[in-house]
Order: sequence, then C-alpha cells, then structure tokens
Amino acid sequence: MDRFKCQAGLALFFSLSFQHCWACRAPPQEQLIGVDEQLEKAFDVSVATVVRETPMDGQMEYEFLVQKRVLGAARGSFTLKFPNAPQHQDERSFDNHQAERFWQRGGGRLFNDTACVIAPTFVVGHSYLAFVGQPITRRSFERIESSSGQLNFNDKWLQYVEAKLHGRQD
Repeated sequence: MDRFKCQAGLALFFSLSFQHCWACRAPPQEQLIGVDEQLEKAFDVSVATVVRETPMDGQMEYEFLVQKRVLGAARGSFTLKFPNAPQHQDERSFDNHQAERFWQRGGGRLFNDTACVIAPTFVVGHSYLAFVGQPITRRSFERIESSSGQLNFNDKWLQYVEAKLHGRQD
C-alpha cells in the first residue's frame, strides 16, 4: 500500500510539474511580429546603455543612458522595470544583425517565460536598440555591440530602423 501511495504521489507531482513547464504552448502573436510591423507600431526608440540595475521587490529596475534618439520625444535617460528573470537572455548581436534568423518572423534575443511573458534582462555597460512600450517583442531590446566605448553604428538592425523611421514623428 505504501508503494502505491508513493507511486501515486510521484505521478501527481510529475504531472503537475509537466503542466507548469508547458503552460505557454504558443507565444502570443504580438511577440512574434515581423520587423516592419514592429516599426509601424514604434513610438519610442533609442540606442541606450544600461548604467545601473537595482533589485526591487521581485523586479529589476534598469537605468539607461540614451546614446542616440531614433524616434520619440527627446530625453537623456530612462528607467524600465521588469520581473526578475532567472538569467540574462542571449547577449549575442546575431553577427551585428547580419544573421538571417534574426530577420525571420519571431527573430530576436528575447524569449517568453512559461507564462508567455517576455521579461527582458540586460547587462550593465551593454547598449541596446530599445523599443520602449507595448507590445514587447523578441527584438524589442537588441544588443548593439561596441568597441573601445564606440557603438557599432554599422549594425544592420540599427541602420534598418534608422532608415525606416527617419523623418517620422509621433
């Protein structure tokens, strides 16, 4: 009888654990939009460097210093707060955004958690092409590499965004 209870308990534990791990069967479509649709929805875009991260009640607050304003009202800095994520997302730049998989639908460095929510993480000192506001997509905060403190303004994603948003006012 004890063996049966133990097996039943284990079966229940694993079935509940399995369901929790697969809670997000498919990411929401707004997380997977294409590059041009993301640009159509954009209203606040900057290249910004993370200068500070501060843990706050289950969340992480990030302070950014704007390096280059692409779209939106002028500002020199901004702060964003997101739920704590267990680890930093991918910090690659997809070979300065030359890699084909970045440009495909759903491309980008960010991924959703088991609740289908994207909770971006950042590295202090790294720079990102930041699309601030909703919806957050997998490419809302793409890393822009730098060398000797100089941003790579030849990054393909940055050049594409600047060309498409040039002259647009929101």
